[in-house]
Amino acid sequence: MNDCDYFRAGRSDTSVEALYVLACNESLKIRARVAENPATPELLLQDLSRDRNEEVRIAVGRNPATPLRVILQLAFDQHDDVRYSLAENASTHLIILLCLANDENPYVSDRALKTMQRIALGGKSKVGQRSRKPAHG
Repeated sequence: MNDCDYFRAGRSDTSVEALYVLACNESLKIRARVAENPATPELLLQDLSRDRNEEVRIAVGRNPATPLRVILQLAFDQHDDVRYSLAENASTHLIILLCLANDENPYVSDRALKTMQRIALGGKSKVGQRSRKPAHG
């Protein structure tokens, strides 16, 4: 693996053309780095969501710039680890978490349920913290 290519693949100022070239690299680490880069264009993320390696697809699922339609496709990925990664990510859209809560793999479905619970509890604690602020007056 070329360290220079790895760093370029993760930089926000790397050109779109360079990202497309790097996405074709034989190194899965470089392809995964492109997949997790928020500057990667949606069409390239869609292509990378079909990469032969699950680590690259996991990186696409973790990228906040990945469109919901691509995340939905990943929610039905053949590899359990891809679905599990989405299920444990609190940034995953609630609709996707609900789909994953019904996954055939019990580890994936359990993780999705725990993530939804964690989100719900986090939301409640934030509301509670706000209500404890002293009133100004």
